[in-house]
Amino acid sequence: MKRRDFINTISFAGISSGLILSSCETTNDSTSEENLENDLQIVTDGAIFEASGVATYAAAANSGLLVDQAVIDTAVLFMSQHQQHLDELNALLQFNNLPTFSADSADPVAGTENVTNQQDIILLAMEVEFEAANFYFRGLTQTLSNSIIRKTFANILPVEMAHAVTYKNVLGQSPAINSGLFEEFSINS
Repeated sequence: MKRRDFINTISFAGISSGLILSSCETTNDSTSEENLENDLQIVTDGAIFEASGVATYAAAANSGLLVDQAVIDTAVLFMSQHQQHLDELNALLQFNNLPTFSADSADPVAGTENVTNQQDIILLAMEVEFEAANFYFRGLTQTLSNSIIRKTFANILPVEMAHAVTYKNVLGQSPAINSGLFEEFSINS
C-alpha cells in the first residue's frame, strides 16, 4: 500500500492525517539562539572528531603495517568518506561564521601510536568508527534541535556504522544488526 493510500485509509478510521504527517518529522527545529549554539558546539565536536579520523587513517596508511590490498583499499575509501563528513560539518560551521577544522592540523586518535600490525589497526579503526556512529546517533536522538544539522548527522550516521560493521566482518566477527544495535554491538567480540 502506498503511503498516500495508507493516510487516506487511516483518515476514514477517524485518525487525523495531520497528526500522522506530523509524526513523520521527528525534528524539534527550535530556532532559539541557545539551541543553535549548542547544536553548533556539537557540530564543532564532530568536525574535530572527523579531522582526527582522517589523520588516524593517514597515519595507518603511512605506517607500513597494512599489508592486504583489500584492507588498504577499504581504509583509503573510508578516509575519503571521513574527509567528506569533515567537509560537510565545516560547511555548517563556515555558514555560521565559526572556525573550521583540517585533518592536516589534527592529531590521530589516542592509541594510534600503539598499533603494531594490521589487526591492531583494524581493531582501532573499528572502535573509532563505532564511537563516531554512536556520536551521530546520540546527536540525532538526544541533543540536536536544528533540522539542517540533524539531517547532516542522519546522512553521516549510516556510513559510520557501515564502517564499523565492515571492520567487524573483516575480523570474522558477526555484528549485531538489529533494533538494539548500540546496546548489543560490541567492539570486543
